[in-house]
Amino acid sequence: MYKRGINNLEQFKNMNFYLSSNKSAYLSMGAILDIKKPYNGMYIKSSKIYVSHVVEKIEIGSKSYNIAELSTLTKQLSSEIYLNELDLENNYFEYICNDIKYSKKINFIPKTDILCIEYDIKSSAKQKVVFKVVPYLTYRDMTNMKKSNILKFNKRPIESGILINLSVTDDENIIIKSDYATFFEVDSYLNNIKHEFIDTNLTKELFIEDVYLPGEFEIKVKPGAELSFRVYISCKEFEITNYLNKSLSELVKKDKDNIKVEYVELKKLTSAIKAFELDDMISSIPAKINIKKMVYNLETNDIDKLSIELCNITKAIDGQYLVLNKFDKALEKLELIISYTLQMDKVGVIESIEYVKLKLWIIEIINKIADKNQGLSDLTKDFLRNTILDIRYNMLNNKSDYLKYIEVIALTYNAFKIYEDILDDNTYFEISKEIKETILIKFWNSEFKVLKYNLDDIKLYASPEMIYSLSLSYQSVDGDIPIKLLDTVFKELYTPYGLREVSKNSLNYKGIIYPRYMSHFVKANLRQNGVTYASQKISYNLVKELLLEIGKHSINTVKSIYHEKGINIDSNSIDLLTTAEMIRLYDMLT
Repeated sequence: MYKRGINNLEQFKNMNFYLSSNKSAYLSMGAILDIKKPYNGMYIKSSKIYVSHVVEKIEIGSKSYNIAELSTLTKQLSSEIYLNELDLENNYFEYICNDIKYSKKINFIPKTDILCIEYDIKSSAKQKVVFKVVPYLTYRDMTNMKKSNILKFNKRPIESGILINLSVTDDENIIIKSDYATFFEVDSYLNNIKHEFIDTNLTKELFIEDVYLPGEFEIKVKPGAELSFRVYISCKEFEITNYLNKSLSELVKKDKDNIKVEYVELKKLTSAIKAFELDDMISSIPAKINIKKMVYNLETNDIDKLSIELCNITKAIDGQYLVLNKFDKALEKLELIISYTLQMDKVGVIESIEYVKLKLWIIEIINKIADKNQGLSDLTKDFLRNTILDIRYNMLNNKSDYLKYIEVIALTYNAFKIYEDILDDNTYFEISKEIKETILIKFWNSEFKVLKYNLDDIKLYASPEMIYSLSLSYQSVDGDIPIKLLDTVFKELYTPYGLREVSKNSLNYKGIIYPRYMSHFVKANLRQNGVTYASQKISYNLVKELLLEIGKHSINTVKSIYHEKGINIDSNSIDLLTTAEMIRLYDMLT
Protein backbone atom coordinates (compact mmCIF):
# COMPACT_ATOMS: atom_id res chain seq x y z
CA MET A 1 0.00 0.00 0.00
CA TYR A 2 1.13 3.52 -0.76
CA LYS A 3 -0.06 6.79 0.73
CA ARG A 4 1.35 10.13 -0.35
CA GLY A 5 3.41 11.70 2.41
CA ILE A 6 3.88 8.39 4.21
CA ASN A 7 5.57 5.99 1.76
CA ASN A 8 8.36 6.42 -0.72
CA LEU A 9 6.96 5.79 -4.19
CA GLU A 10 10.32 4.62 -5.55
CA GLN A 11 9.98 1.13 -4.06
CA PHE A 12 6.62 0.68 -5.78
CA LYS A 13 8.09 1.46 -9.19
CA ASN A 14 9.89 -1.91 -9.19
CA MET A 15 6.70 -3.87 -8.48
CA ASN A 16 4.50 -5.67 -10.97
CA PHE A 17 0.71 -5.45 -10.93
CA TYR A 18 -1.01 -8.50 -12.33
CA LEU A 19 -4.63 -9.60 -12.75
CA SER A 20 -6.16 -12.56 -14.55
CA SER A 21 -9.64 -13.63 -15.57
CA ASN A 22 -8.51 -17.25 -15.06
CA LYS A 23 -9.77 -17.76 -18.61
CA SER A 24 -7.83 -16.19 -21.46
CA ALA A 25 -7.39 -12.51 -20.59
CA TYR A 26 -5.17 -10.74 -18.12
CA LEU A 27 -3.54 -7.45 -17.10
CA SER A 28 0.20 -7.04 -16.58
CA MET A 29 1.61 -3.61 -15.71
CA GLY A 30 3.89 -1.79 -13.32
CA ALA A 31 2.52 -0.95 -9.89
CA ILE A 32 1.86 2.65 -10.97
CA LEU A 33 0.24 1.39 -14.18
CA ASP A 34 3.23 2.04 -16.37
CA ILE A 35 4.46 -0.18 -19.19
CA LYS A 36 8.18 -0.81 -19.24
CA LYS A 37 8.13 -4.07 -21.16
CA PRO A 38 6.78 -4.83 -24.61
CA TYR A 39 4.67 -7.78 -23.48
CA ASN A 40 2.72 -5.83 -20.83
CA GLY A 41 -0.59 -4.05 -21.13
CA MET A 42 -3.92 -3.15 -19.54
CA TYR A 43 -5.89 -5.85 -21.34
CA ILE A 44 -4.15 -8.82 -22.91
CA LYS A 45 -5.78 -11.76 -24.63
CA SER A 46 -3.74 -14.88 -25.39
CA SER A 47 -0.51 -13.75 -27.03
CA LYS A 48 -1.78 -10.42 -28.37
CA ILE A 49 -2.08 -7.18 -26.45
CA TYR A 50 -5.09 -5.15 -27.52
CA VAL A 51 -5.42 -2.39 -24.90
CA SER A 52 -1.97 -1.10 -24.02
CA HIS A 53 -3.02 1.92 -21.92
CA VAL A 54 -6.13 3.49 -20.46
CA VAL A 55 -5.57 7.19 -19.81
CA GLU A 56 -7.73 9.63 -17.85
CA LYS A 57 -8.08 13.21 -19.09
CA ILE A 58 -9.59 15.93 -16.93
CA GLU A 59 -10.63 19.29 -18.32
CA ILE A 60 -11.53 22.12 -15.92
CA GLY A 61 -12.03 25.33 -17.83
CA SER A 62 -8.73 26.13 -19.53
CA LYS A 63 -6.80 23.60 -17.44
CA SER A 64 -6.19 20.07 -18.68
CA TYR A 65 -4.68 17.05 -16.89
CA ASN A 66 -3.48 13.79 -18.45
CA ILE A 67 -3.18 11.00 -15.90
CA ALA A 68 -0.89 8.46 -17.52
CA GLU A 69 2.52 6.83 -17.50
CA LEU A 70 3.55 7.28 -21.12
CA SER A 71 6.87 8.04 -22.77
CA THR A 72 7.49 8.94 -26.40
CA LEU A 73 10.64 10.08 -28.16
CA THR A 74 9.71 13.70 -27.50
CA LYS A 75 7.64 13.81 -24.31
CA GLN A 76 6.82 12.02 -21.09
CA LEU A 77 3.55 11.92 -19.16
CA SER A 78 3.75 11.00 -15.50
CA SER A 79 0.95 10.41 -13.01
CA GLU A 80 3.24 10.45 -9.98
CA ILE A 81 2.40 13.98 -8.87
CA TYR A 82 -1.32 13.14 -8.97
CA LEU A 83 -1.15 9.70 -7.32
CA ASN A 84 -2.40 9.99 -3.76
CA GLU A 85 -2.89 6.38 -2.77
CA LEU A 86 -2.62 2.86 -4.14
CA ASP A 87 -3.56 -0.49 -2.70
CA LEU A 88 -2.33 -3.33 -4.89
CA GLU A 89 -4.05 -5.94 -2.73
CA ASN A 90 -7.42 -4.45 -3.64
CA ASN A 91 -6.50 -3.12 -7.09
CA TYR A 92 -7.29 0.43 -5.95
CA PHE A 93 -5.75 3.70 -7.21
CA GLU A 94 -6.58 7.24 -6.07
CA TYR A 95 -5.55 10.54 -7.69
CA ILE A 96 -5.91 14.22 -6.76
CA CYS A 97 -5.83 16.93 -9.46
CA ASN A 98 -6.44 20.16 -7.56
CA ASP A 99 -10.24 20.35 -7.26
CA ILE A 100 -10.85 16.82 -8.54
CA LYS A 101 -10.31 13.67 -6.52
CA TYR A 102 -11.04 10.36 -8.15
CA SER A 103 -10.34 6.68 -7.64
CA LYS A 104 -10.40 3.69 -9.89
CA LYS A 105 -10.70 0.06 -8.98
CA ILE A 106 -9.71 -2.57 -11.52
CA ASN A 107 -10.96 -6.17 -11.59
CA PHE A 108 -12.10 -8.97 -13.83
CA ILE A 109 -15.76 -9.81 -13.35
CA PRO A 110 -15.83 -13.41 -12.05
CA LYS A 111 -16.14 -16.22 -14.59
CA THR A 112 -15.76 -13.80 -17.51
CA ASP A 113 -13.06 -12.15 -19.60
CA ILE A 114 -14.59 -8.75 -18.85
CA LEU A 115 -12.21 -6.24 -17.27
CA CYS A 116 -14.05 -3.57 -15.31
CA ILE A 117 -12.55 -0.22 -14.32
CA GLU A 118 -14.78 1.44 -11.74
CA TYR A 119 -14.42 5.22 -11.31
CA ASP A 120 -15.57 7.30 -8.35
CA ILE A 121 -15.21 11.06 -8.84
CA LYS A 122 -15.56 13.89 -6.31
CA SER A 123 -15.47 17.45 -7.55
CA SER A 124 -14.95 20.54 -5.39
CA ALA A 125 -14.53 22.70 -8.50
CA LYS A 126 -16.77 25.71 -8.98
CA GLN A 127 -17.35 24.93 -12.62
CA LYS A 128 -18.26 21.95 -14.78
CA VAL A 129 -15.57 19.28 -15.22
CA VAL A 130 -15.19 17.05 -18.27
CA PHE A 131 -13.76 13.63 -17.32
CA LYS A 132 -12.55 11.41 -20.17
CA VAL A 133 -11.35 7.82 -20.31
CA VAL A 134 -9.07 7.26 -23.29
CA PRO A 135 -8.15 3.68 -24.37
CA TYR A 136 -5.09 3.16 -26.57
CA LEU A 137 -4.92 -0.04 -28.62
CA THR A 138 -2.11 -1.96 -30.26
CA TYR A 139 -1.41 -5.34 -31.80
CA ARG A 140 1.67 -7.23 -30.73
CA ASP A 141 2.65 -10.75 -31.62
CA MET A 142 4.61 -12.05 -28.63
CA THR A 143 7.43 -13.44 -30.75
CA ASN A 144 7.30 -11.05 -33.68
CA MET A 145 6.59 -7.47 -32.61
CA LYS A 146 4.84 -5.24 -35.11
CA LYS A 147 4.05 -1.57 -35.07
CA SER A 148 0.32 -1.19 -34.93
CA ASN A 149 0.16 1.45 -37.65
CA ILE A 150 1.21 -1.19 -40.17
CA LEU A 151 -2.06 -2.94 -39.41
CA LYS A 152 -5.38 -1.32 -40.20
CA PHE A 153 -7.88 -1.36 -37.39
CA ASN A 154 -11.57 -1.67 -38.24
CA LYS A 155 -14.20 -0.31 -35.88
CA ARG A 156 -17.94 0.06 -35.62
CA PRO A 157 -20.05 1.71 -32.96
CA ILE A 158 -22.19 -0.54 -30.78
CA GLU A 159 -24.59 0.17 -27.97
CA SER A 160 -22.73 1.89 -25.11
CA GLY A 161 -19.36 1.76 -26.84
CA ILE A 162 -17.18 0.54 -29.68
CA LEU A 163 -16.01 -2.71 -31.29
CA ILE A 164 -12.55 -2.81 -32.89
CA ASN A 165 -10.73 -5.53 -34.80
CA LEU A 166 -7.95 -6.06 -37.31
CA SER A 167 -9.97 -8.26 -39.63
CA VAL A 168 -13.65 -9.04 -39.78
CA THR A 169 -12.79 -12.66 -40.57
CA ASP A 170 -10.55 -13.69 -37.67
CA ASP A 171 -12.95 -13.08 -34.77
CA GLU A 172 -10.25 -11.22 -32.81
CA ASN A 173 -12.32 -8.37 -31.42
CA ILE A 174 -11.92 -5.89 -28.62
CA ILE A 175 -15.09 -4.37 -27.19
CA ILE A 176 -15.10 -1.36 -24.89
CA LYS A 177 -18.29 -0.09 -23.24
CA SER A 178 -19.40 2.18 -20.41
CA ASP A 179 -22.58 2.20 -18.35
CA TYR A 180 -22.88 6.01 -18.02
CA ALA A 181 -20.06 7.69 -19.95
CA THR A 182 -20.77 8.65 -23.57
CA PHE A 183 -18.49 7.38 -26.33
CA PHE A 184 -17.20 9.84 -28.96
CA GLU A 185 -15.35 8.43 -31.96
CA VAL A 186 -11.81 9.59 -32.70
CA ASP A 187 -9.44 8.09 -35.25
CA SER A 188 -5.79 8.83 -34.53
CA TYR A 189 -2.43 7.38 -33.50
CA LEU A 190 -0.05 8.25 -30.71
CA ASN A 191 3.38 7.61 -32.20
CA ASN A 192 6.68 6.35 -30.84
CA ILE A 193 5.61 4.97 -27.46
CA LYS A 194 8.75 3.75 -25.66
CA HIS A 195 9.10 0.57 -23.61
CA GLU A 196 12.48 0.22 -21.93
CA PHE A 197 13.60 -3.05 -20.39
CA ILE A 198 16.74 -4.95 -19.41
CA ASP A 199 17.30 -8.39 -20.93
CA THR A 200 19.14 -11.34 -19.42
CA ASN A 201 22.37 -10.18 -21.05
CA LEU A 202 22.02 -7.03 -18.92
CA THR A 203 21.51 -5.03 -22.09
CA LYS A 204 19.09 -2.13 -22.01
CA GLU A 205 16.55 -2.66 -24.76
CA LEU A 206 14.16 -0.12 -26.26
CA PHE A 207 10.98 -1.18 -28.02
CA ILE A 208 9.06 1.54 -29.85
CA GLU A 209 5.53 1.27 -31.19
CA ASP A 210 2.52 3.34 -32.20
CA VAL A 211 -0.83 3.00 -30.45
CA TYR A 212 -4.27 3.56 -31.89
CA LEU A 213 -6.98 5.76 -30.37
CA PRO A 214 -10.49 4.67 -31.50
CA GLY A 215 -12.33 7.22 -29.34
CA GLU A 216 -12.97 8.61 -25.86
CA PHE A 217 -15.52 7.97 -23.13
CA GLU A 218 -16.71 11.26 -21.67
CA ILE A 219 -18.77 12.18 -18.62
CA LYS A 220 -19.57 15.66 -17.28
CA VAL A 221 -19.29 16.37 -13.56
CA LYS A 222 -21.30 19.24 -12.12
CA PRO A 223 -19.70 21.64 -9.58
CA GLY A 224 -19.45 19.97 -6.16
CA ALA A 225 -20.91 16.70 -7.46
CA GLU A 226 -19.96 13.07 -6.80
CA LEU A 227 -20.58 10.33 -9.33
CA SER A 228 -19.56 6.80 -10.30
CA PHE A 229 -19.35 5.01 -13.60
CA ARG A 230 -17.64 2.01 -15.13
CA VAL A 231 -15.72 1.15 -18.28
CA TYR A 232 -15.76 -2.46 -19.45
CA ILE A 233 -13.27 -4.17 -21.77
CA SER A 234 -13.75 -7.61 -23.27
CA CYS A 235 -12.87 -9.76 -26.27
CA LYS A 236 -16.48 -10.91 -26.74
CA GLU A 237 -19.82 -9.14 -26.97
CA PHE A 238 -21.56 -8.71 -23.60
CA GLU A 239 -24.51 -6.94 -21.97
CA ILE A 240 -23.67 -4.51 -19.18
CA THR A 241 -27.13 -4.34 -17.63
CA ASN A 242 -26.23 -7.14 -15.22
CA TYR A 243 -23.35 -5.10 -13.84
CA LEU A 244 -25.10 -1.71 -13.45
CA ASN A 245 -25.23 -0.18 -9.97
CA LYS A 246 -23.12 -2.96 -8.52
CA SER A 247 -19.75 -2.27 -6.99
CA LEU A 248 -16.85 -4.52 -7.74
CA SER A 249 -16.66 -5.49 -4.09
CA GLU A 250 -20.00 -7.19 -4.61
CA LEU A 251 -18.96 -8.81 -7.87
CA VAL A 252 -15.48 -10.04 -7.02
CA LYS A 253 -15.04 -12.77 -4.46
CA LYS A 254 -11.69 -14.35 -3.77
CA ASP A 255 -11.43 -18.12 -3.90
CA LYS A 256 -10.46 -19.84 -0.68
CA ASP A 257 -7.84 -22.55 -0.88
CA ASN A 258 -8.09 -25.88 0.90
CA ILE A 259 -4.81 -25.27 2.68
CA LYS A 260 -4.06 -25.18 6.38
CA VAL A 261 -4.47 -21.71 7.83
CA GLU A 262 -0.93 -21.59 9.21
CA TYR A 263 0.65 -22.08 5.77
CA VAL A 264 0.43 -18.42 4.90
CA GLU A 265 3.21 -18.50 2.31
CA LEU A 266 1.67 -21.47 0.53
CA LYS A 267 -1.69 -19.72 0.41
CA LYS A 268 0.00 -16.73 -1.23
CA LEU A 269 1.78 -18.96 -3.70
CA THR A 270 -1.38 -20.77 -4.71
CA SER A 271 -3.04 -17.41 -5.26
CA ALA A 272 -0.26 -16.60 -7.71
CA ILE A 273 -0.71 -19.96 -9.42
CA LYS A 274 -4.43 -19.29 -9.77
CA ALA A 275 -3.62 -15.94 -11.35
CA PHE A 276 -2.03 -17.59 -14.35
CA GLU A 277 -3.01 -21.21 -14.90
CA LEU A 278 -1.75 -23.76 -17.38
CA ASP A 279 -4.90 -23.14 -19.40
CA ASP A 280 -3.63 -19.63 -20.14
CA MET A 281 -0.20 -20.86 -21.19
CA ILE A 282 -1.56 -23.65 -23.35
CA SER A 283 -4.08 -21.33 -25.00
CA SER A 284 -1.22 -19.07 -26.09
CA ILE A 285 0.59 -21.87 -27.94
CA PRO A 286 0.11 -21.71 -31.71
CA ALA A 287 0.25 -25.51 -31.74
CA LYS A 288 -3.32 -25.61 -30.52
CA ILE A 289 -4.47 -24.06 -33.79
CA ASN A 290 -2.71 -26.17 -36.39
CA ILE A 291 0.50 -27.71 -35.17
CA LYS A 292 1.16 -29.67 -38.39
CA LYS A 293 0.97 -26.59 -40.58
CA MET A 294 3.00 -24.60 -38.09
CA VAL A 295 5.83 -27.13 -37.71
CA TYR A 296 6.28 -27.39 -41.47
CA ASN A 297 7.01 -23.66 -41.51
CA LEU A 298 9.19 -23.54 -38.42
CA GLU A 299 12.92 -23.00 -38.36
CA THR A 300 14.97 -25.09 -35.92
CA ASN A 301 15.16 -22.29 -33.34
CA ASP A 302 11.34 -21.94 -33.45
CA ILE A 303 10.95 -25.67 -32.81
CA ASP A 304 13.28 -25.26 -29.84
CA LYS A 305 11.23 -22.32 -28.58
CA LEU A 306 7.98 -24.26 -28.82
CA SER A 307 9.55 -27.32 -27.15
CA ILE A 308 10.89 -25.20 -24.28
CA GLU A 309 7.47 -23.62 -23.74
CA LEU A 310 5.73 -27.01 -23.71
CA CYS A 311 8.47 -28.38 -21.44
CA ASN A 312 7.99 -25.57 -18.91
CA ILE A 313 4.26 -26.24 -18.89
CA THR A 314 4.92 -29.95 -18.37
CA LYS A 315 7.23 -29.35 -15.41
CA ALA A 316 4.76 -26.87 -13.88
CA ILE A 317 2.10 -29.61 -13.67
CA ASP A 318 3.82 -30.91 -10.53
CA GLY A 319 3.59 -27.71 -8.50
CA GLN A 320 0.31 -26.49 -9.92
CA TYR A 321 -1.69 -29.70 -9.75
CA LEU A 322 0.02 -32.70 -8.16
CA VAL A 323 1.18 -31.00 -4.95
CA LEU A 324 -2.36 -29.64 -4.52
CA ASN A 325 -3.89 -33.10 -5.21
CA LYS A 326 -5.60 -32.05 -8.45
CA PHE A 327 -4.84 -35.34 -10.17
CA ASP A 328 -7.54 -35.27 -12.84
CA LYS A 329 -6.40 -31.84 -13.98
CA ALA A 330 -2.78 -32.99 -14.04
CA LEU A 331 -3.58 -35.98 -16.25
CA GLU A 332 -5.80 -33.89 -18.51
CA LYS A 333 -3.02 -31.34 -19.17
CA LEU A 334 -0.36 -34.01 -19.57
CA GLU A 335 -2.43 -35.89 -22.15
CA LEU A 336 -2.99 -32.63 -24.07
CA ILE A 337 0.78 -32.06 -24.26
CA ILE A 338 1.32 -35.69 -25.29
CA SER A 339 -1.21 -35.18 -28.09
CA TYR A 340 0.88 -32.21 -29.30
CA THR A 341 4.01 -34.37 -29.43
CA LEU A 342 2.15 -37.04 -31.40
CA GLN A 343 1.21 -34.43 -34.00
CA MET A 344 4.79 -33.17 -34.11
CA ASP A 345 6.08 -36.73 -34.55
CA LYS A 346 3.86 -37.20 -37.59
CA VAL A 347 5.50 -34.23 -39.28
CA GLY A 348 8.81 -36.03 -38.98
CA VAL A 349 11.05 -32.95 -38.96
CA ILE A 350 11.82 -32.75 -35.26
CA GLU A 351 15.54 -33.21 -34.58
CA SER A 352 15.84 -30.95 -31.59
CA ILE A 353 17.56 -31.52 -28.26
CA GLU A 354 14.90 -29.35 -26.63
CA TYR A 355 12.22 -31.61 -28.10
CA VAL A 356 13.98 -34.66 -26.63
CA LYS A 357 14.05 -32.93 -23.24
CA LEU A 358 10.32 -32.27 -23.52
CA LYS A 359 9.57 -35.97 -24.02
CA LEU A 360 11.84 -36.98 -21.15
CA TRP A 361 10.29 -34.46 -18.74
CA ILE A 362 6.85 -35.76 -19.72
CA ILE A 363 8.00 -39.20 -18.54
CA GLU A 364 9.15 -37.70 -15.21
CA ILE A 365 5.66 -36.24 -14.69
CA ILE A 366 4.06 -39.55 -15.71
CA ASN A 367 5.99 -41.18 -12.88
CA LYS A 368 4.91 -38.53 -10.38
CA ILE A 369 1.27 -39.13 -11.31
CA ALA A 370 1.80 -42.89 -10.95
CA ASP A 371 3.42 -42.33 -7.52
CA LYS A 372 0.18 -40.72 -6.39
CA ASN A 373 -1.55 -44.05 -7.14
CA GLN A 374 -3.39 -42.53 -10.06
CA GLY A 375 -4.26 -44.77 -12.96
CA LEU A 376 -2.54 -44.00 -16.25
CA SER A 377 -4.40 -43.98 -19.54
CA ASP A 378 -3.43 -46.13 -22.52
CA LEU A 379 -2.32 -42.93 -24.29
CA THR A 380 0.15 -42.18 -21.50
CA LYS A 381 1.50 -45.74 -21.34
CA ASP A 382 1.88 -45.87 -25.12
CA PHE A 383 3.78 -42.58 -25.04
CA LEU A 384 6.14 -43.99 -22.41
CA ARG A 385 6.69 -47.21 -24.37
CA ASN A 386 7.19 -45.53 -27.75
CA THR A 387 9.55 -42.88 -26.39
CA ILE A 388 11.79 -45.52 -24.83
CA LEU A 389 11.77 -47.49 -28.09
CA ASP A 390 12.75 -44.35 -30.03
CA ILE A 391 15.60 -43.58 -27.64
CA ARG A 392 16.88 -47.14 -27.82
CA TYR A 393 16.71 -47.10 -31.63
CA ASN A 394 18.69 -43.86 -31.76
CA MET A 395 21.30 -45.26 -29.37
CA LEU A 396 21.77 -48.36 -31.51
CA ASN A 397 22.06 -46.32 -34.70
CA ASN A 398 24.44 -43.69 -33.30
CA LYS A 399 21.80 -40.99 -33.51
CA SER A 400 22.04 -40.03 -29.88
CA ASP A 401 24.20 -36.90 -29.94
CA TYR A 402 21.84 -35.36 -27.40
CA LEU A 403 23.26 -37.81 -24.82
CA LYS A 404 26.27 -35.50 -24.66
CA TYR A 405 24.34 -33.23 -22.29
CA ILE A 406 24.14 -33.99 -18.56
CA GLU A 407 20.51 -32.93 -18.29
CA VAL A 408 19.47 -35.22 -21.16
CA ILE A 409 21.47 -38.25 -20.07
CA ALA A 410 20.25 -37.93 -16.46
CA LEU A 411 16.68 -37.69 -17.78
CA THR A 412 17.30 -40.67 -20.09
CA TYR A 413 18.48 -42.88 -17.22
CA ASN A 414 15.47 -41.70 -15.25
CA ALA A 415 13.14 -42.55 -18.16
CA PHE A 416 14.44 -46.13 -18.53
CA LYS A 417 13.98 -46.75 -14.79
CA ILE A 418 10.44 -45.33 -14.90
CA TYR A 419 9.69 -47.59 -17.87
CA GLU A 420 10.87 -50.61 -15.88
CA ASP A 421 8.78 -49.67 -12.87
CA ILE A 422 5.49 -48.58 -14.45
CA LEU A 423 5.31 -51.21 -17.21
CA ASP A 424 7.00 -53.88 -15.08
CA ASP A 425 9.40 -54.62 -17.94
CA ASN A 426 13.11 -55.32 -17.38
CA THR A 427 13.96 -55.45 -21.09
CA TYR A 428 16.23 -52.43 -20.80
CA PHE A 429 17.68 -53.08 -17.34
CA GLU A 430 21.21 -53.50 -18.72
CA ILE A 431 20.84 -50.34 -20.84
CA SER A 432 20.03 -48.23 -17.80
CA LYS A 433 23.11 -49.68 -16.06
CA GLU A 434 25.24 -48.71 -19.07
CA ILE A 435 23.86 -45.16 -19.01
CA LYS A 436 24.70 -44.85 -15.34
CA GLU A 437 28.24 -46.09 -15.97
CA THR A 438 28.59 -43.58 -18.82
CA ILE A 439 27.69 -40.75 -16.44
CA LEU A 440 30.29 -42.00 -13.95
CA ILE A 441 33.09 -42.55 -16.48
CA LYS A 442 32.56 -39.77 -19.02
CA PHE A 443 30.73 -36.98 -17.18
CA TRP A 444 32.09 -37.11 -13.63
CA ASN A 445 35.34 -35.25 -12.94
CA SER A 446 36.66 -36.11 -9.49
CA GLU A 447 39.26 -33.33 -9.48
CA PHE A 448 36.77 -30.47 -9.95
CA LYS A 449 33.88 -32.43 -8.39
CA VAL A 450 31.56 -31.57 -11.27
CA LEU A 451 29.49 -33.33 -13.90
CA LYS A 452 30.28 -31.96 -17.35
CA TYR A 453 27.51 -29.88 -18.88
CA ASN A 454 28.54 -31.19 -22.31
CA LEU A 455 30.98 -34.01 -23.06
CA ASP A 456 32.79 -31.76 -25.53
CA ASP A 457 33.55 -29.12 -22.90
CA ILE A 458 37.26 -28.44 -22.48
CA LYS A 459 36.99 -26.11 -19.49
CA LEU A 460 35.01 -27.61 -16.63
CA TYR A 461 32.59 -25.53 -14.61
CA ALA A 462 29.64 -26.34 -12.40
CA SER A 463 26.24 -25.89 -14.04
CA PRO A 464 22.78 -26.02 -12.42
CA GLU A 465 21.76 -28.93 -14.70
CA MET A 466 24.07 -31.17 -12.58
CA ILE A 467 21.42 -31.12 -9.89
CA TYR A 468 19.06 -33.23 -12.04
CA SER A 469 21.33 -36.25 -11.49
CA LEU A 470 20.26 -36.02 -7.83
CA SER A 471 16.72 -34.65 -7.91
CA LEU A 472 14.78 -36.69 -10.49
CA SER A 473 12.67 -39.69 -9.53
CA TYR A 474 15.70 -41.92 -10.08
CA GLN A 475 19.11 -40.68 -8.98
CA SER A 476 21.72 -41.37 -11.66
CA VAL A 477 24.87 -41.11 -9.51
CA ASP A 478 25.67 -42.80 -6.22
CA GLY A 479 28.49 -43.63 -3.81
CA ASP A 480 30.25 -40.52 -2.53
CA ILE A 481 29.50 -38.51 -5.69
CA PRO A 482 26.17 -37.01 -4.47
CA ILE A 483 27.77 -35.46 -1.38
CA LYS A 484 30.71 -34.09 -3.38
CA LEU A 485 28.38 -32.80 -6.07
CA LEU A 486 26.16 -31.03 -3.54
CA ASP A 487 29.26 -29.47 -2.00
CA THR A 488 30.22 -28.05 -5.41
CA VAL A 489 26.70 -26.79 -6.04
CA PHE A 490 26.69 -25.07 -2.66
CA LYS A 491 30.12 -23.45 -3.10
CA GLU A 492 29.90 -22.45 -6.77
CA LEU A 493 26.21 -22.17 -7.73
CA TYR A 494 24.16 -21.49 -4.61
CA THR A 495 22.80 -18.07 -3.67
CA PRO A 496 19.86 -17.41 -1.31
CA TYR A 497 17.67 -16.48 -4.30
CA GLY A 498 18.48 -19.39 -6.64
CA LEU A 499 21.25 -21.22 -8.42
CA ARG A 500 23.66 -19.36 -10.67
CA GLU A 501 23.41 -20.02 -14.42
CA VAL A 502 27.02 -21.25 -14.35
CA SER A 503 29.77 -21.45 -11.74
CA LYS A 504 30.81 -18.11 -10.26
CA ASN A 505 34.37 -19.15 -11.20
CA SER A 506 33.49 -19.15 -14.89
CA LEU A 507 34.39 -16.23 -17.13
CA ASN A 508 30.92 -16.65 -18.67
CA TYR A 509 29.14 -15.88 -15.41
CA LYS A 510 27.16 -12.61 -15.65
CA GLY A 511 25.40 -12.72 -12.28
CA ILE A 512 22.17 -14.33 -13.49
CA ILE A 513 20.31 -16.46 -10.90
CA TYR A 514 17.34 -18.80 -11.41
CA PRO A 515 15.00 -19.52 -8.44
CA ARG A 516 13.36 -22.45 -10.26
CA TYR A 517 16.32 -24.73 -9.50
CA MET A 518 15.93 -24.31 -5.73
CA SER A 519 13.27 -27.02 -5.41
CA HIS A 520 15.68 -29.49 -7.06
CA PHE A 521 18.53 -28.30 -4.81
CA VAL A 522 16.45 -28.81 -1.68
CA LYS A 523 15.16 -32.21 -2.84
CA ALA A 524 18.75 -33.34 -3.48
CA ASN A 525 19.76 -32.22 0.03
CA LEU A 526 16.80 -33.94 1.67
CA ARG A 527 17.46 -37.10 -0.32
CA GLN A 528 21.05 -37.27 0.93
CA ASN A 529 20.37 -36.25 4.54
CA GLY A 530 16.96 -37.85 5.02
CA VAL A 531 13.70 -35.99 5.59
CA THR A 532 13.76 -35.05 9.26
CA TYR A 533 12.74 -31.95 11.16
CA ALA A 534 16.41 -31.02 11.44
CA SER A 535 17.17 -31.48 7.73
CA GLN A 536 14.02 -29.58 6.75
CA LYS A 537 15.04 -26.72 9.05
CA ILE A 538 18.53 -26.58 7.48
CA SER A 539 17.01 -26.59 4.02
CA TYR A 540 14.53 -23.90 5.00
CA ASN A 541 17.37 -21.65 6.10
CA LEU A 542 18.95 -22.10 2.66
CA VAL A 543 15.84 -20.79 0.90
CA LYS A 544 14.35 -18.54 3.59
CA GLU A 545 15.20 -15.28 1.82
CA LEU A 546 13.68 -16.58 -1.41
CA LEU A 547 10.46 -17.60 0.33
CA LEU A 548 10.32 -14.21 2.05
CA GLU A 549 10.16 -12.70 -1.45
CA ILE A 550 6.63 -14.11 -1.65
CA GLY A 551 4.30 -11.28 -0.75
CA LYS A 552 6.76 -8.51 -1.62
CA HIS A 553 5.22 -8.32 -5.08
CA SER A 554 1.64 -7.51 -5.90
CA ILE A 555 1.11 -10.98 -7.34
CA ASN A 556 2.55 -12.80 -4.30
CA THR A 557 5.23 -14.71 -6.13
CA VAL A 558 8.92 -14.52 -7.03
CA LYS A 559 10.52 -13.43 -10.27
CA SER A 560 11.80 -15.94 -12.79
CA ILE A 561 15.26 -14.34 -12.92
CA TYR A 562 17.39 -12.46 -10.38
CA HIS A 563 20.80 -10.84 -10.49
CA GLU A 564 23.37 -11.42 -7.77
CA LYS A 565 24.19 -7.71 -7.56
CA GLY A 566 20.55 -6.67 -7.33
CA ILE A 567 20.14 -5.42 -10.90
CA ASN A 568 16.47 -5.48 -11.84
CA ILE A 569 16.19 -7.69 -14.92
CA ASP A 570 12.93 -7.38 -16.80
CA SER A 571 11.20 -10.71 -17.14
CA ASN A 572 7.61 -11.86 -17.34
CA SER A 573 5.52 -10.49 -14.50
CA ILE A 574 4.73 -14.03 -13.52
CA ASP A 575 6.56 -17.17 -14.57
CA LEU A 576 4.35 -20.20 -14.10
CA LEU A 577 7.19 -22.72 -13.85
CA THR A 578 9.05 -20.73 -11.18
CA THR A 579 5.89 -20.22 -9.14
CA ALA A 580 4.95 -23.90 -9.44
CA GLU A 581 8.46 -24.86 -8.32
CA MET A 582 8.12 -22.54 -5.31
CA ILE A 583 4.94 -24.39 -4.31
CA ARG A 584 6.82 -27.67 -4.68
CA LEU A 585 9.65 -26.25 -2.59
CA TYR A 586 7.32 -25.06 0.15
CA ASP A 587 5.56 -28.42 0.15
CA MET A 588 8.87 -30.24 0.76
CA LEU A 589 9.61 -28.00 3.75
CA THR A 590 6.22 -28.40 5.42
